[in-house]
Amino acid sequence: MKPFYVMSIIVISSVTFAVANTSDKYTSDSHKFIKTYKSSAGEVTFHHTRHAESFLDDCGFCHSALRTFGGQVNELFGHKVCRVCHETHNGPLECNQCHDNQKKNK
Repeated sequence: MKPFYVMSIIVISSVTFAVANTSDKYTSDSHKFIKTYKSSAGEVTFHHTRHAESFLDDCGFCHSALRTFGGQVNELFGHKVCRVCHETHNGPLECNQCHDNQKKNK
């Protein structure tokens, strides 16, 4: 019975921490950055500033998904998370609209 109680406290604390962190709003310019991800289909340049300024009230969508994927933005994350959001918010959907085919990684 004791291990169950301890585990329950850990789970509740973790969930509370995760919810508290996903609902925070940015108060500085820390959200202003551009990151380039390597891909066999061509590099993907992610403009966090554009996304953060457009969807500031929904930071948790991407950030909770990022935790689910172990903090890694990879092909699976891009095609499962980014694409769903792009479909929902009329973002680019064609491969070459995100992937720079001139900059392929082999």
